[in-house]
Amino acid sequence: MKDGKHYSSFYTHPDTKETYILEYEYATGKVSDTILKSSELKLMIPNDITKITMENYAFSDDESKIMISNSYESIYRHSTKELNYIFDRKTRTLQNLSDYGK
Repeated sequence: MKDGKHYSSFYTHPDTKETYILEYEYATGKVSDTILKSSELKLMIPNDITKITMENYAFSDDESKIMISNSYESIYRHSTKELNYIFDRKTRTLQNLSDYGK
C-alpha cells in the first residue's frame, strides 16, 4: 500500500466462498482492514443486479479506487481481453469501465 506499512491480498473464505481484499500489516502479518468484499460488487443494470467476481485488482495512484478484472481471455502470448470495473472506495459504488464488454 502507499503508506509503506501495509500490503493487500485476496482471501477466499473456505465455507462461504466469499472473496475479500484484505489489508495486512508488514510488521505483524495480521489483517488490519477489510478493503472490499465480493458481496459488495453488484453492478446495477436497469431491471437487474449482476454480481461480479474478482479475479484480479489494482489500486489507483491515490488508492481511492480499485479496478476489478475478470473473465480473462488470452489473445496472443501476453495479451488478454477481460471485463474491467471501477470500485469507488469512498462511495462504495461499482461502474463498468466499458459499455461494450471486452
